[in-house]
Amino acid sequence: MAKKQAAERAEAIATLKKFGVKPGARIYTSVENVSRSGMSRHIHVYIVSRDKYAGKVEHRISEITGLVGRAIGYHRNQKSGGLVVGGAGMDMGFHVVYSLGRAMFPDGGPLAKSEGSRQRQEAAKGRETDGGYLLRHDWI
Repeated sequence: MAKKQAAERAEAIATLKKFGVKPGARIYTSVENVSRSGMSRHIHVYIVSRDKYAGKVEHRISEITGLVGRAIGYHRNQKSGGLVVGGAGMDMGFHVVYSLGRAMFPDGGPLAKSEGSRQRQEAAKGRETDGGYLLRHDWI
């Protein structure tokens, strides 16, 4: 079973790279449902990808929830289709994007152009050592 999960994860990560998930990419999240206790929520994940169609570059909004779920090991809710994310007291959308960055870039990578304080700390090294900070997150 572990080999099958590892193969699915590798395939999902390869497909996400084709969608344009790379260091500096902006990943969007939205919440579909929050449980009554507030300890669980269903989160959808999107990216704006660039596609060439008939010789023109078009920007398309692509839902990548299922791929992200396979890459980071979260399951989807059958009714809403969102990732079931448990926990409270922090930004769970950021947590999903951070986990995706860690899964895709376990060894870190080149610094993304941003103005966060973490970049200033890592600038002396010339690269980000924590792959979770290589992706940007925004809520829809």
